Amino acid sequence: FELVDLIRQILQGGKHIYDKRISYIKTSSLYIEPQGKDRMMINLDGEYGGDAPIQLQNLKNHIEFYANIDEISDDAITLPDTDELALEAIAQKFSTEAEKIEND
Repeated sequence: FELVDLIRQILQGGKHIYDKRISYIKTSSLYIEPQGKDRMMINLDGEYGGDAPIQLQNLKNHIEFYANIDEISDDAITLPDTDELALEAIAQKFSTEAEKIEND
C-alpha cells in the first residue's frame, strides 16, 4: 500500500516530496556510486542510463527545439478540455480510493 499512497500524494499536487520515505534533493550535479561490489543500474526517466559510478550534471536550457507550430494541429499540442477534465476526475477518484484504503 506504500506505492498506492505515494501515487495518491503525487496526484494531489506533488505532496510526495514531503514524505519521509522520499529523499527529494535539488542539485545541478550528482555523483552516484554503489556502496558495495554489486552492479548498480541507473534508471533515467524509465530508461536504462548506464551503470554506476556515474556523474550527472544538469545542462540547464541545453536543448533547443524549433518547430513550425502553424503546421501542427492544436490537438497534437494540447489535450482538449474534455480530456483534461476526464483525467482530472480519474486522478481525484484514485486519490479518494487510496485514502480510504489508508484509513482502513
